[in-house]
Amino acid sequence: MTTQRNYRIVGDIKIKNKESANEISKKKVDISYGRAETNFNDIAIVQLQKPLTSDAPYFVVDVHRCDPNTIISIGIAPLDIDAHAGQFNNSLGYQNNSGRIYTSWKIQANTLALRYGKGSTVSMHVTYFGEHLSTVLIFYNNFPIATRYHFEGNKSRYLPTITFSGGPAYVSVLWPDAVEYLPSITDISVSQWIRGPLGSYNPDTNVFENRSKVEDLPIQSPIPLSKSFRYFIITQKEVSSTDGKGASAGLATCSPLKPTPTCSLLKDYYTWFSKTRMKAGNTIGWGVFYDENCKNDKAEQLCLVFVMFNKSIVDALFVLQPEGGFFPIVLLQPYGKFKTLKMNRNFQPLGTRYLTLNDHSQYFPTILIENNGDPVDLLVHWQTRVSVPPQFSMTNPEDWCLPEAASIDLKQKMFILPEHFDQSLCIQAPCSLNKKNRHFEMVLLEKFTDNEPPPAIALCTASPVDPPSKSQFRQDYLRFWPTGDAARYLKQGDKIGWGIIFPQEEDSLIGENKEQLIICYLSVNRAVGYVRVLYQPVGGFYPVVIAPPNSI
Repeated sequence: MTTQRNYRIVGDIKIKNKESANEISKKKVDISYGRAETNFNDIAIVQLQKPLTSDAPYFVVDVHRCDPNTIISIGIAPLDIDAHAGQFNNSLGYQNNSGRIYTSWKIQANTLALRYGKGSTVSMHVTYFGEHLSTVLIFYNNFPIATRYHFEGNKSRYLPTITFSGGPAYVSVLWPDAVEYLPSITDISVSQWIRGPLGSYNPDTNVFENRSKVEDLPIQSPIPLSKSFRYFIITQKEVSSTDGKGASAGLATCSPLKPTPTCSLLKDYYTWFSKTRMKAGNTIGWGVFYDENCKNDKAEQLCLVFVMFNKSIVDALFVLQPEGGFFPIVLLQPYGKFKTLKMNRNFQPLGTRYLTLNDHSQYFPTILIENNGDPVDLLVHWQTRVSVPPQFSMTNPEDWCLPEAASIDLKQKMFILPEHFDQSLCIQAPCSLNKKNRHFEMVLLEKFTDNEPPPAIALCTASPVDPPSKSQFRQDYLRFWPTGDAARYLKQGDKIGWGIIFPQEEDSLIGENKEQLIICYLSVNRAVGYVRVLYQPVGGFYPVVIAPPNSI
């Protein structure tokens, strides 16, 4: 065994494009295994000696050479491993020759993976770091292929690992610190639900088909139910003509738990079957409710799961959710040609507005439908049926109000906006600055000129006040746009922000006026550059970033 600065190496392995200790892998690293004199019965191991973390949870392996007898296992393992990844306690490995994914020797799981070889790309993404175990999403050629638990509580042992035996191989690796953009694990479309080689998906009709006619063909969501993904529904398109049975829907753990649960509140999976004959067009769904004080919807906790049949809740039970959450799963049957899936992900904030109706007794939920003569079918959860409203955080980029087609790099906490030539685009925080979150700032990532100015940063009310105030102490917004003379004092990489100082209430309330005076300040590289005293508007000031139109 040899230890090279950043790697633990066992066997006949050569690494090219190695980086210094302070700059691991700004590019792909080439790894070759095997020569003519190599003993291919021995297992060769290469491990990055920097564990996966919540900031760097993902690595990618491209296979360029893989002889017929070669065995490659890509996964996560501790430093003392002396076997193939996955075939060692508290390790996980995806093997090329069998297509099996081993996790602490076990191969049982909700879905099976595929064989891979020359020309394939395999990637591992730790989607949740739990206290006792974690969840891993495995990709094959950039497509979700399986989910597995990693049964290891010590996060320092989460080492990216590749093992070889049997024959020569050549791979290139993008280690976690070299990954620029993480794959989305919050907005995965139905078309990317995990399915085996025997299942198929028709993107034109949004349906899954069981053309192989096997029983219990699984289709699984790559992501679990959560506060932002509260339920899912399937529609039966065809049922058995003999007994009226159709596909079953349920909730499953990331993969079978270890040890097998013995608590009555905890199971590896939950499913529900109708006691009556199913008909084409019937719907089945599962959902979850969390305690209103829940701060981490992936943690082990008691929660309420419920079953919906034809859009009505027909059953509910309290269960102990394991770390990582419950994953939606559907089992297709031989007699069902296809099933459609619907997902609820409608808890994304879109914007804020003032409601000027003063009589709170007149706050009636209202829906306006313009159907142009076409039938409309809505499933509405009125306020009397919703136990916990969605919780939004200013520090979570996914909770911000974004324009259409915008995306987020969670690793860098960076918003990526689409091209916009005719109008400005805005991103807004879901809640206003307050005594807990009193300041926000942005980094000027790109070079800017007079023709291509940088974004503006502002504090805005929930929406413009009508009629507008004539007082200099009551404003709809404060904006700083570094153009003209102001741009000369800033450069690429600088930080600009807005903050609020909230004086003690007895110092900020003047006479009988119960409005609070606040101090708003502009910061440049954490230094105060401008100060303004204003009355706090109703609802407070919201952080806003305004991107000017792109130059043509």
